[in-house]
Amino acid sequence: QNMSEEEAANYANTLARQLEITDDNVIVRSTYFNLKDENRGSDMLFYFLIGFITFIGSGIVIYSIFYISVASSIRNYGQLRTIGTTKRQIKKMVYREGKLLAAIAIPIGLVIGNVIGYFLVPAGWYWLTALCVTAGVGLFAFIIVMIAIHTPVKRASAVSPLEALRYSDYHGKMKESSVLHRKITPA
Repeated sequence: QNMSEEEAANYANTLARQLEITDDNVIVRSTYFNLKDENRGSDMLFYFLIGFITFIGSGIVIYSIFYISVASSIRNYGQLRTIGTTKRQIKKMVYREGKLLAAIAIPIGLVIGNVIGYFLVPAGWYWLTALCVTAGVGLFAFIIVMIAIHTPVKRASAVSPLEALRYSDYHGKMKESSVLHRKITPA
């Protein structure tokens, strides 16, 4: 039925009297009626959109950081391959590094986010909701990290020892000197 908050309170009190329940034990939550607003749907869509954009952005940042990390360690991976480390072992090493960093950074980020959320909107703070959302966001963040480091992991495991020796991070044009370089020979 479509009841207003006042009608629901009256109905609950009438029902409580019939069942001999004291008025102290009857609570009508206004949260339900606040959720009934039409703007809630568009607000939630906006929040999910912001969250999605944030996760995509963080995935790109994590990918970039790991790619740079792997690129700077290419020679090390090549040396490890030279002494007999398999591609699978290199993958495990890089994945373990990503999981370790995620295990440290995600909880710190969740705690900071919850503290900021509590101070921004203390009246709308519910521990059970915050716990459920925190668990979901933490899991989703971990999945984003694993997806973001997949390509750098493949790059690290594909390094051959010879490629690692010749590897250079620079991919731009080589600067040409304006000075003429010739061998001086007696002629």
